[in-house]
Order: sequence, then C-alpha cells, then structure tokens
Amino acid sequence: MVFAMLALRVFAADEAALAKGEAALEREAYDEAIAVFDGILQANPTNVAAYLGRGRGLVKGRNDLQHAVADYSEALKIDPKSKDALWQRYYVYSRLDDFKNALVDINALIELEPNDANNLRARALNYRQLANFPAALVDLERAFTLDKKKVDNFEIRAEVLAGAKSYVEAIEDYTTAIHLSDKIAEYYYQRGLLYVKVGRHQEAVEDMRDAVRLDKKNVSYLNDLAWLQATCPDEKILDGPKAVELATRACELTAWKLSGVLDTLAAAYARAGDFENAMRSQTKAIDLGKASGRGEDFGNRLALYQRKEAFTLEPSEKDKTEWSLQRSACFDTVWTTVNENYFDVTFGGVDWQAVREKYRLRLWTAEDNRMLRRLLQDMLGELHRTHFAVIPREMSVLNPEERGRIGYTGAEAASIEEAITIIGVKTGSPAEKAGLKAGDVVKRVDSVDLSEMTASMCDSVPSPRKRALYLRGFVNWRLAPPVGKEVCLQVEAPDGALREVKLVSREVEGIWSEAMGFSPSEPIECEINRRPTGVVWMRFNLFALPVMSAFKRCVRSLQPHDGLVIDLRGNPGGLTLMAPGIFGRLSEKEVSLGTMRRRYGTEEFTAYPQRGAFTGPVAVLVDSASASTSEILAAGLQDFGRARVFGEMTAGAALPSLFRQLPTGDMLQYAVADIKTPHGVLIEGNGVAPDESVVVRRADCIAGRDPVLEAAERWIATQRRDAAKEVVAK
Repeated sequence: MVFAMLALRVFAADEAALAKGEAALEREAYDEAIAVFDGILQANPTNVAAYLGRGRGLVKGRNDLQHAVADYSEALKIDPKSKDALWQRYYVYSRLDDFKNALVDINALIELEPNDANNLRARALNYRQLANFPAALVDLERAFTLDKKKVDNFEIRAEVLAGAKSYVEAIEDYTTAIHLSDKIAEYYYQRGLLYVKVGRHQEAVEDMRDAVRLDKKNVSYLNDLAWLQATCPDEKILDGPKAVELATRACELTAWKLSGVLDTLAAAYARAGDFENAMRSQTKAIDLGKASGRGEDFGNRLALYQRKEAFTLEPSEKDKTEWSLQRSACFDTVWTTVNENYFDVTFGGVDWQAVREKYRLRLWTAEDNRMLRRLLQDMLGELHRTHFAVIPREMSVLNPEERGRIGYTGAEAASIEEAITIIGVKTGSPAEKAGLKAGDVVKRVDSVDLSEMTASMCDSVPSPRKRALYLRGFVNWRLAPPVGKEVCLQVEAPDGALREVKLVSREVEGIWSEAMGFSPSEPIECEINRRPTGVVWMRFNLFALPVMSAFKRCVRSLQPHDGLVIDLRGNPGGLTLMAPGIFGRLSEKEVSLGTMRRRYGTEEFTAYPQRGAFTGPVAVLVDSASASTSEILAAGLQDFGRARVFGEMTAGAALPSLFRQLPTGDMLQYAVADIKTPHGVLIEGNGVAPDESVVVRRADCIAGRDPVLEAAERWIATQRRDAAKEVVAK
C-alpha cells in the first residue's frame, strides 16, 4: 500500500511538471520548458512524455536536431510504438536530410496506422526526396482514396510530379489545389515556377504576381518575380523598372544581407539600363556570396554589366521540357478523343476518368516515344475492346513516297495445330527463292524466339486463341519488312530438322489502298480464279475501294449456274461500308446487316440490292484472323441464309473505327461504334461461328491441300445439283 501511494504521488508530480513544461512550450519559452523536462527526467528517466517535450524544445528553441533525435530515440526504447515519438523523429530526420532513417520511422508509423492519410502523404514526400517517384505516387493514390478532396493530396502530388520532371501534370495538380483553396500564395508561386520550366512565361508572371499579392513580405516571391522580369528569355515579360522595385523590397526585408537577392537587384538594374547601380549591387553580391561558392556566377554577370549588357537566362532543360509538353499533349489527345467518341457513354462499366488519373501519374516514366506508346496502349487496353491502338508513324504509309516501309517476301503464316506455320509461298517470290516451304514451322524471327514470346504473354494475354492471333500478326508483319531489308527465320521442316532461311524483301508490285485522312495506305492483294470445279474463288486481303471494283467485275462474269467463294481468311477488315455494297450484289432484297450503335444513337446497316445481283450459291471462308468488316459481311450473309460459312471462329473484333494523328506523329486508331447482327448478337468479343467448322492441319499445308476451300466446293456442288434437279422437275 505504501509503495502504491508513493507511485501515485510521483505520477501526480510528473503530470504537474509535464503540464508546466507544455505551457512553456506554448509560450515559446523553450529554455524554461527544457529545464522543466530535464527535472522530470532526472527524477524519472522512463517518462516518455518528458523526452518528447524536451525534444520539441530542442528543435524549436535551439535548432539542436541531433540531441532531439537522441531524446526521441530514448522515448522509443521505452515505448517502441509511440506514435508521437516516431512522427517527431521522422520530422527531425527529414530536417537533417537523413531520408533513409526518416523512411524507417514513417514506415513504422504506417504499420501502426495504415489508413492515416497524413502518414501516407508524409511518406510520399520522403520517397520524393529519395527520387522513388513510383512509390510516392502509390502512397498518394491511397491517400486520395482516404480523403479525396484534401488539398494536400494535390499539393504533394504536384511536388512529386515536379521532382519527376513531369511538369505539365504537376501544373494540373497545382491548378486543382488553387481551385480548392485560392488563398494559399505558395500554390501560385510553385505553379509559376513550373510555368517557367515549360516556357509559359506570361502565366508564370501572373502566378507570381498573385503570390506576391497574397503575401507581400515573402522574399522568395518578390525575388523570383523580379528575377523573371529582369532575365526572362521572352522579351514580352521583361520589365526592368518593375524588377528593380520588387528586388529592392526583397533587399529591404533581408537587410541587404542576402547575396542572391542582391544578385537579382543587379540584374534588374541592368535590365533597366542603370549599369552603375547594377555593378555596385553585383559587387556587394560577390562579397557576400564568397562563402556560398557562387562567386564565379556572380563574377561572370559583373563582367556583363561592365560591358553594359544585361543578363538573359537561357531556357533550362529545353529538350526535356519540350518532350514533357509533347508527351502530355499526346496523352490528353488520346484520352479526350476516346472520352468524346466512345460509342458507349458508360464505357462498358470502366471508370474512364479514374483511368486517366491512373495513367497520368505514370506519364513521367515515359522517357521516350517508345515508352509513351506502351503506356498509351496500356491505358487503351483498360477498355478491353479492339480497334484502339497507337500505331507508330514510321510503320504507317500515308503517301506514295513512304511505300518502301512495307516490303514483299511472298510468304504468309498462320496458326496451325498450335504452331505458327507457313501456309503459302508465292511462285517467284523471295521466300520461294530462299527455300521456304509451306508447312515449315517458324521457331524464331530474327532474335525473337516465338516460344519465349508466347510464355511472356501468358499473364497479359491469358487466352491461347488470342496469343496465337497475336503471334500470327507479329510474324506476318516481320515477313513484310521495309524494301531491301533482311528477315532471318529459323524454321522446322516436316522431318524435324531446323534450318535458317534469310529473306530480303523487294518492292510491292500492284496497287495500294488510298490513305483516307490518317487511315494508312496498304498494299492490296486480290485474286480471282475460276476453279476446275466451275466455282469462282475470290480472295482479297483488305476491304478497300479497288477491291470493290474487282468484286463488281467478278459478279458480272458469273453465270446463273456458277458458284462463288469469297475467301476472307486473314482479312483484318477495312472500309466498313463495303460490306453492304458487296451484299447488295448478292441479293435481290433490301436487308439490314445489323444495327450500328454510336455515341448518341443507332442506325441500321442496310444493304440495298443492285442490278444484276448474283443469286447462285455463295460460300464464305473465314479463320481466326478474319476480323472487322470481314466478320460483318460473313455474319450478314450467314444470318439471311445467303451464304454458308466455312472454316474457324473469327476474331471477334468488329468495331468501326477512325484514325487521327497525335502530336508525336503517331496514329491513334479509335472505335466509334459497335455492331449487332440482325439477330441482336454483338460481334465484338464473340466472333462469327462457321456453319461448317474445318480444321487445317500441317499435313494439308505440306501436301498443298486446302480443306476449307474443298469443303466449300463440295457444298456448292451439292447446291448446284439440287438447283438443276429443281429446274428439271419444273
């Protein structure tokens, strides 16, 4: 009992003394407070609150940061989970620029309070100092979820983005901060500094003037505005007399004892044409600046003033700033284009605004155009739709002079039995001359191992069918390198032997599609043959206007008893309006190929009958690479019983799209509508199922057989026989 009473008295005494110490801190009587806390700790060296109080006194009263750290460390030895001790020591470590130890403390604090936004913001600032910008942005993203409208989130994120040299995005965050709290001068000032970085000097001056208006005694605001108006490379901003006025006020506030402010005053005098005062002020700046190591810069400017020349600042970080602006312009163009044109106002349940924020915060990582393309493609991928892509300008042909970007080797590949296999080699082509044969399995293209490429896509492209389609597209793209360029293949022969085949592309012979706006021009392959069976086979690689003319000629050549095969295998689409045009030459009835849904309404996709339409049997051949307009046409002919479809399930990629050029020169492809068949089936994501599924095997390629075409011809023969019987019966 006696011991308990004694402990109670000690506790009461400590509490009274602690209250006295805290009161002294409140009065800013720091030495008195330190003495009080010293007394408490002499009597009770385990009093955590006393260590914390004395630490605050040491920091605020004496700027004795090292001893403050020692006090906070003692407090943490006694109570390792003291939030106050962790926070205070984090703060002091940050003051000491010891950001690694500061990180340890803020990490421990976040473990104790994982949902405290202030702690997350503090760690973000710490990561900024350590140049770990991705980690900082992750913390800020969490902070936003905890208090979305907190102005500190935007301020700190702006600091992080500025540290990452993502100036345009940082400006955007400061702008939001100003909208939320337009009375804070620092936001205007910091945004003004960033405007200088990106060369928007008029906005910089306006912001710095607002900062000075809100805080007329802030030396930094006065000094930097004076410096800008005295030295700016943009002549429209220069104002020598005003710069002298501002710099003089800054000098008065600092008792004429800061070399940097005197240096600004000298530059202002020089801009105003008063070189005597410029030299006098610069000499004072040199004398005061010797200790800071700035004497050389100051001396160089003095030499200018002696020659009666004003100092003009060179644009800083010009190349990086220009890229930052271009990068941001591209990002905004892509996001805004989709935002304004996407056919579904709900974006299929995707929060497109949140997607913007997510990728805008990663924009600073795009150090070049290749990285920017990847980021933009990832952003577009959030929609989980086809026909959204960023196409490199160097891969696009927009005029005849650029046609050398796409060469010809005469080889074509497809996915056969889960392997990318050569399915065709043109007679007399570079591929034939190099010894490439149908049935060869492609193992490697130049330095790219296809098995490794497949493995790398497993997470990002979980569907084996989509992976195979991507690989097919990649190999066929590499089989059409720029004219005169070599592509080296490693292939496996039917007997299992591996060999290298080197192909050198030559100029494409034949016609090209016309570039329409920024829709690229492409070489057209169009073949029409009358088979020994009496069937006319037409294959084309692209829906383009020259193909429409060829199709008209083909239809005019057909006799009523003929059969027609339209081979759309490997055809990725093209002009969507060609689908009803082709249908109209195969039907005597007006029909709807489906409903096209745009942003603000729908319209029927109607095919009108044309004079001399062919009414005989029609077969359509498709595979996994038949896409877009190929699918629209195949589905329409199938739905109305006008044709029978043979082959494989199509790509399920049928969205009408447009192109526009980005500030980098690259092309943005973006979908503006989706299409449902007359029976209400959405083609996008589903594809068109063939009426008769026919699998092509490697052995077929080796033997030169085409089982899909053969199946179509058998069906047409049956239809022709049945039609002949009907005529006889009549």
